[in-house]
Parts: sequence; C-alpha cells; structure tokens
Amino acid sequence: MFRKCHVSSIALLLAVQAAHGGLKRRGFEPKYVDWYRGACPTSVEAWRHVRFSLAKDLSNPQNRKIPYNGSKEKGAFLAYAWLDRCLTEPDVLDVLEKNPSVAACIRPTEQYLRWYRTLYKKHRGNRGVASLGFAVEDSLYIKESAARTPVPAELQDQRFLESLGRLDTVPAAFKWLRAVNQNREFRNLLPWEFLFFESAMRTEDVSHSHARLLVSVPETTEGPARYFLFALPNKKGRASDEASSISLHKDGAFFYQYWRRKRQRQFSLERYRTLKSGHCVECHKSGGPLGLRPIEPTDAYQKIYAAWGSQKDAGALLEKINKEILSVGMVYSKFDATPRQGAGLGDGSAARLDEEFFENCARPAITKAWRRSPRELRKFDFEATFGRLEGAMNCMSCHDGKTRSLLSPPFDRALDFFVTGGHMPPGYDLEWVERVALNECLKGEYWGYLNGHKDYVPGSLFRHLMSVPCVSEVAP
Repeated sequence: MFRKCHVSSIALLLAVQAAHGGLKRRGFEPKYVDWYRGACPTSVEAWRHVRFSLAKDLSNPQNRKIPYNGSKEKGAFLAYAWLDRCLTEPDVLDVLEKNPSVAACIRPTEQYLRWYRTLYKKHRGNRGVASLGFAVEDSLYIKESAARTPVPAELQDQRFLESLGRLDTVPAAFKWLRAVNQNREFRNLLPWEFLFFESAMRTEDVSHSHARLLVSVPETTEGPARYFLFALPNKKGRASDEASSISLHKDGAFFYQYWRRKRQRQFSLERYRTLKSGHCVECHKSGGPLGLRPIEPTDAYQKIYAAWGSQKDAGALLEKINKEILSVGMVYSKFDATPRQGAGLGDGSAARLDEEFFENCARPAITKAWRRSPRELRKFDFEATFGRLEGAMNCMSCHDGKTRSLLSPPFDRALDFFVTGGHMPPGYDLEWVERVALNECLKGEYWGYLNGHKDYVPGSLFRHLMSVPCVSEVAP
C-alpha cells in the first residue's frame, strides 16, 4: 500500500515547475551527509541534505559512483536501493505528502537512479537480464524480435554463407546476389541493393575486420524493410563470423546479431543472446541505427572492390542508404532505456565554459598529446583552440531528447569513436589534438571539475539533479 502511495504522490507532483536549484538559500546551506549509513530522512531539512549529497556523489569527478564499475554494493545501485526503500516508509511518505515541493525536488534524482537501475539490471550474481541495454529484459526482447526480424532464405543459402569466409570467394557472394535480383526482376519484385565497404568500426571478434557487406532488403509483402550487415575477412584473410540485422516496423525497429557458423559441413546464421560489444546504447546513443562510416579503400581489397563495381556507384549508393538509415530517427523507442529529458552531454552551458574550464580540461589533454613534441607544444595556440572547442560543445542542439536521444552515460566508448575519431560534431574541422581535448572537455562539462583551488565546479548532471528547488533554495 505504501508503495502505491509513493508512486501516486510523486507522480502528482511532476507538474511542479522546474527552476535552477542550487546549494544555498537564505538561512540554509546543505551539507554532505553519509546518506547510506543513516536512517531515511523524515524532515524537510534532512531531505535537502540528502538530495545535495546524492547529487554530489553521483557527479563527483574524483569519485564517480557509476553502476558499470562491476560493484553492486556501491554507487548508483546502492543509491537506488536506499532511496527506493526510503520512499516506501510511512514517515517518509508523510513528509513528502505534506511538503510537495520536497517530493518534486528529489524527483530528478529518483528518475536518474531508476533509469540507471533499468539499464543495468542484475540478476543471479553477475548474470545480466538486460545485457542488450533495453528497458525490457533480454528474454522479452529476444522473443518479440525473433518473430519480427526474418532472414530471407537467399541469405541463408550455403553458397552465399560459405563465400563470405575467404577473400578470394567474396566476389562469388556478389554474383549470388545479382542472381537473386535477376530472379526478383522476373517476379516483378524490387531488387536488393548491396554494398561492399571498409567500415571505420572494426568487429569485436579476433579478426578485428573492417570489411563489410551490406544488403538492403526493401519493404514488400514478403516482409518489412531490413538491413543485413555481414563482416568479411580482414586484410590478412582471417574470417569474421559476425552479422547483424535491423528490421523497420511502424512501432519501432528490431535489432539482432548473428554468428555465421559451420556445423557438420553446413553453414547457418545463429542468433546469439549476448553482445561482445556490450550494451547497444553504448554506441547507439541517438536511439537508432548508425550511419555507414567507410574509410579509404585499401589495396588488400582491390579485387573485391573491382568485383563489386565502380567507386562512383558506391558513393551514390552509400549516400542513399545513409539517408534512409538516418531518416529513421529514434526507432528503438519501444524498448529504448535512454533518457529523453534531464542532463545531456554537450549542453554548452552547464559547466560555465570560461577560460578556467578549458584550462582544466583542454590544456592537460593537449600537453599530454604533444608530450613527445615539445616544439609543437610551444607554438600551439591554446587561446584559439579554446574558442573552437567552446563552439563545438553543443551536442544538445541535435541530441535534444526529441529528434535524438540525450547523450547520457555510458558515453566513453562513443566519445572515443565519434569525437576523437573525427566523426562528430558535424561541421567542425578540428585537429586531432583538439578532438582529444574535446573528448575530455565534454566529460568535464557533464560531471563537473575541480578548479585550481580544488573547489568543485558543478557540471550538467549535478545541476540537473539540483534543478528543482526544495522550498526556497536559489541558484548560487
């Protein structure tokens, strides 16, 4: 009963208007308390201290208590369990019901912790039930997606699957797909489009291959629109068994990965339930499929490129397919666990982007990058770089939670690939050392940083958790 009261009472208070909260108000200054060692707060003043302490712990740049550190007893998991327990106790609920503003001010923290707990559910020790990173358990996602991601029989043919395993037989896969299209033309069906390219992303298996074959299957009475991506052997000829698919439906997209297996001299595509690469949302930060990001062709695949066709045709098809993929938007909305509101990476204002900020995040990163080139470091124009970095820290202009998901943790892997790798942000021609610095500054803006006096300067996460005032708190 108390649990129901908690949910309803908090939900009714969502309409309370948010404002910039802060650390102080007239006559009151919150202090840090060991919330996890004490009893649940049963007064307005105690809740203010707890809210401040939780925000500080969850965003402290020197002690990031984040759940994917492998410990179930620390960090956000502990905070979630503690807060969830407190919000069911009668004395606590009584305080919240009598003080709606207090209930409203802890709501951002509760939502943040609930999202983390949803994304990183644990069960039976270290065995995860949400290893894919969706809002539902893996078994439910697998059950529904298995029925809605059909693999065409032509892509399960022995001749096709076998040809993907060696560099000298990959052209036979193209020949097979062209034969499939001839058959489809005879039946008055739309042809399949397929593209060979080298991806900026390498596979997660031992081959670390960059070579890919994408097959685009248009929507027909036979099934939904689907994209199938097959990893091909690396430059040294070592085969990769990875494959994946995305099927598009009106209520969302369904993603699946496969192994290309050979058992008893027969090849097959076997679904697998865990990802070597981790949660889907670690890379798919926009809530949808990623565009194709090819690299310059290498000599090792010269014969394969020639067997596919002209590079001019490849560029036109790549642009067409990318436009289709990127127009999809947040297709994982049915299962996506990424937040649509709250703190996001690169809001351009949360950490006060002044000279002190860039001196803290950019200068050390640039100095480290040029540590073996003192001459380059001496002539480096830090002031000009700080200006370019400030303009580039505007991720939320696109990743606003509406057209694209907010960029929320875990984002280290995505930053390393997209920002340091030079794929983001669009429209900014940054040097490699500036991209390294931008990576660090985006993290500093989100988590906050310690200035030259070792004082904590709040980042966007802290300010979001403190955004709704408790009673009459005001921004510092």
